[in-house]
Amino acid sequence: MAQTSDADVRSAVAVFERYNQALVDKDYSQLRTHLLHAPFVIVDDTPRVIATVDAVVAGLQKTRESLDAAGYATTRVSVPRTSVLSRDRLLLNCRLLHLNREGAVIAERANFYLMVRVAGTWKVGGIISEDPERFEAPR
Repeated sequence: MAQTSDADVRSAVAVFERYNQALVDKDYSQLRTHLLHAPFVIVDDTPRVIATVDAVVAGLQKTRESLDAAGYATTRVSVPRTSVLSRDRLLLNCRLLHLNREGAVIAERANFYLMVRVAGTWKVGGIISEDPERFEAPR
């Protein structure tokens, strides 16, 4: 089996950063067209597999827009910790702080993101929730 190179990991992280920026910007078209892969796996209180990118985008849009009532401005993401699962699969683990216009934290999350390489392109293919209090920053 071919190895995943450092350049592959950097490429996956760059796609993940674009994914997060698309959410900040409400660029759902970018998410739908370039950044998400289905089937999409969500592991939280109700684990599920979502069959279509449109359904994934609808769920992400609902979550993202729910932050607006609290004066959401941006999300600060920690440097992701990476775990190579296979040549075409990575896990990125990071903490996200959703900030309002004054820079105060309005919500905190920690997630593992399943990154999948499809036809040579990295995409986000799943989210596994983690208790933010249990998140361990990279050393």
